[in-house]
Amino acid sequence: MRRNPCLADRLSSDEPTQDLPESLVQEIPLLHAYKFIKLDDRILLVDPASRMVVAMIPRYRLLP
Repeated sequence: MRRNPCLADRLSSDEPTQDLPESLVQEIPLLHAYKFIKLDDRILLVDPASRMVVAMIPRYRLLP
């Protein structure tokens, strides 16, 4: 994977994507068409047909 993918970047076809959790898709049906990739600092929402990053969600870690 590119070290720092950005919004609207196209990911390579060898990057594995995952299905979104069913509970999330039921709550927000528009997400049904998308997949995601989890990075250390964010989650990328990906259009599986074009492999384009359509959204980035920051991942926050709780302090001890």
